[in-house]
Amino acid sequence: MDGVVALLDHQHCKAIDCLRDEFRKLDISIATCPHLSFQVAEKYDVSALRLIMSQLSRDCPPLQVLTSGLGFFTGDQPILHIPVVRNRTLADFHQRIWEAVAPVSSEISHHYHPDTWIPHITLVYGLAAPQLSELVGCLSDRCFNWTIKLDNLSLLCDGGIERWQLGYGEKA
Repeated sequence: MDGVVALLDHQHCKAIDCLRDEFRKLDISIATCPHLSFQVAEKYDVSALRLIMSQLSRDCPPLQVLTSGLGFFTGDQPILHIPVVRNRTLADFHQRIWEAVAPVSSEISHHYHPDTWIPHITLVYGLAAPQLSELVGCLSDRCFNWTIKLDNLSLLCDGGIERWQLGYGEKA
């Protein structure tokens, strides 16, 4: 699956890299490339998407998001994440991206639809219950109330990462 995302700023990537080092000691792998996902799909018309991403990033200024604590999604493969506070500015930004990108997407994950989207930064996915319990215990005294500046729209795909600067429309 590929995704339209915003990569985290240097400060918060570094904070998550520190967590990655701690998790390795527990034999747990953290998700790579810290980001906030806006849409995930099985396939994109990449040529059309590049034009859309350039236009969106030119028209949209950088924005700040807030995070709050830790969360997890239940299921066969639980996911530990940092919840991102969903406010009107972020919801409008997401809606704008969704409407622009959906026509060039196929097999879109319903988890990212504007009506059901729960913004988050994935830390670890595919945890066994004992691992989840251990991680929550390890992290419960930490503060995850962050202010993060999102200054890019990026495409994560098998071919790597393509990134556009918000407010400019240029590839970074």
